[in-house]
Amino acid sequence: MRSLLAAGEMALAVVVLFTAALLLRSLQKLLAVDPGFRTDHLLAVRIDLPNNIYATSQQLEAFSMGLLERIERIPGVTSAAITNALPLTPSRSLTRFAVEGAPSPDPGNFPVTQIRNVSPSYFRTLGIGLRARRSFEQKDVDDPIGTFIVNEAFARRYLAARDPVGSRLMMDVVTPHPIAVPIVGVVNNAKDLGVDAGTEPVIYTAGYPHGQILLVRTSLAPLAIAPAIRQAVSSLDRNLAVSDLKTMDGVLSGSLARPRLSALVIGFFAFLSAGLAAIGVYGVLAFVVTQRTREIGVRLALGAQRSQVRSLFLKQGAMLILAGGTGGLAAALVVGRLLGAILFQTAPADPVSAIVAVAILGVVGIAAICIPAQRASRVDPMAALRAE
Repeated sequence: MRSLLAAGEMALAVVVLFTAALLLRSLQKLLAVDPGFRTDHLLAVRIDLPNNIYATSQQLEAFSMGLLERIERIPGVTSAAITNALPLTPSRSLTRFAVEGAPSPDPGNFPVTQIRNVSPSYFRTLGIGLRARRSFEQKDVDDPIGTFIVNEAFARRYLAARDPVGSRLMMDVVTPHPIAVPIVGVVNNAKDLGVDAGTEPVIYTAGYPHGQILLVRTSLAPLAIAPAIRQAVSSLDRNLAVSDLKTMDGVLSGSLARPRLSALVIGFFAFLSAGLAAIGVYGVLAFVVTQRTREIGVRLALGAQRSQVRSLFLKQGAMLILAGGTGGLAAALVVGRLLGAILFQTAPADPVSAIVAVAILGVVGIAAICIPAQRASRVDPMAALRAE
C-alpha cells in the first residue's frame, strides 16, 4: 500500500509537470509571435466625439486633421494616426461583402469580415508594411465612394485567383443597390484580434470615426507626452475628454497576462507536487531500510557487497518511479487533450513537454532514492545483529 501511494504521487506529479510544460511551451510561442507592427514607443489614447456636435463628415475631418497636425508638432512625436479600434483587439465593425466578378453567394451566405476605419498615416505610424501598390492618401478620405486596402490574409482567402489591386468589393450587398469599392493596396498581416488569435482577413477604409483611438509614435517615453496630448485636444475642444492612455507594449503584455499567470501557477504546483512525490518515495524507502536493517546486516555478514545492497534499494525505488511515470504519462496525455483549446501552436501530446516532465520526475526521484539506498549500504553488520 505504501508503494502504491508513492507511485500514485509520482503519477500525479507527472500529470501536473506535463500540464505546466504544455502551458509554458504555449506561452513561449506566444511571446515569440510577431504582432505585425512595432509596439515600442507607441501610445494609444481614446477620444469620443459626440454625434450631435460632430454630426457631419466635414466636422469630423476638420477636428481629426487639426488634432493630428497639433500632435505631430509635439517634440518627440514622429508620427500620429487615428483608427476606430485599438490594435490587438477585435474591431466591433463587421461588414458583408462580395467580390465583383466572382460567383454570387446564396442570399444570407455573404462572407463577413472586420473592417477598420483608419487615417492615411495609420500604416506608417504602426510600421505595417505595404505589399502592393499604395497606402491611403487624403483624397481617399474625401472620395464619396471610398477605397479599400486589404491585408494579405484577405487577399489569399478571397482574391487568390485575381490581382487584388484593381479588384472591387461589392458593399451594401443586402440592399437593392450595392456599391463597388476599389482596392488600392495590400498590406502585411497584423494581429488585429490579439497575438493568441489567428490572422483574420481585414478591410481597411480611410476615414475618421466618432470613437477615435489616437495612436502616437514617439522617440521618447510614450507616457511622457500625455500632458501635451491633453493640451492639444483641449485646444480644439475643451469639452472633450482624453481617456484610456496606454502604451502598446502594455496592451501586448496585458493580452498575455492570462496565459502567463496560468503557466506560473501551474508551474508552481508542478514543482510542489514533484517535491511531495520525492518526499513520498524517500519516506517509503527510508522506512523500508529501517525495517530491513537486520536483514541487511545478515546479508553483509554472509558476504554481500555494499554495492549489491545499494543496488537492491535503488532498483526498488526505480520500480516506483517507473510505475508512477508510466501511469502518470498516460493520464497526462488525456489531460493534454482537454487543454487543447487553450494551447497556442502546441500539440496536446507535445513530445518535448512529455520529455521535460519525465526528466524532471526522474531527477527528483533518483535524488529521493539515493539517500535511503546509500544509508542501507552503510549499515554496520555487528550493530544490526547485536540485538539477535
